[in-house]
Amino acid sequence: MVVICVAMPEEARIFRSILRSAHPSPTVPSLQIWTTGVGPELAGRNFSRYIESASTAPKAVVISGFAGGLNPRLRSGDLVLHGNYEEFPWVDRFRHECLVRGKYLTSDKIITSAQEKQVLFDSTQHDAVDMESSVLLDQCQSYGIPGIVLKAISDAAHEDLPLDFSQFLDNSGRMNYVQLAMSIARKPTVLPSLLDLGSRSSLCGHNLRSAFHPWWTSFSSQS
Repeated sequence: MVVICVAMPEEARIFRSILRSAHPSPTVPSLQIWTTGVGPELAGRNFSRYIESASTAPKAVVISGFAGGLNPRLRSGDLVLHGNYEEFPWVDRFRHECLVRGKYLTSDKIITSAQEKQVLFDSTQHDAVDMESSVLLDQCQSYGIPGIVLKAISDAAHEDLPLDFSQFLDNSGRMNYVQLAMSIARKPTVLPSLLDLGSRSSLCGHNLRSAFHPWWTSFSSQS
């Protein structure tokens, strides 16, 4: 099997259409989506639980979803690929006009402001920031499973997030939409920015599916 590892159920929905479609060939491995929760500690703990309970080890793990941009040259919707390219099977089969190879910084908090992003880019020269990828890549290596990160930039380096979404996450890393709605009701001026973020997230999802599909189906031509 091939595993797509995401932090949140909202990111898992990106790939549901692939799960609903028929395999393009019997030689293409089955696809599973694992949701780890948000943050390095929770994601690492849940990933270990998934691996140890699986009947067979994955052929490969793609850590996917959304990330914040640090490199000012990256735009919303761009895809950043990162990992041990020499060990990952057919890495060149990830294809998209917006795809670049780069580096991820893993943070223990959501980076909400353009100013914070600028400071992180200046100090690290990493291209994107998330809250799980380095921990999950380390665990893939420890289990001897090829792993790579393919995430989309939902908010570019010059863009502030309209809200600090960490305040709406529960202990399982899921979004509490009741609290989010109450916050929007108290501050309705953030609604246009939230709608814009939603549009950019839709673009991210489309680009991720487009880049992932040719890699996944490459198993049929190589088996």
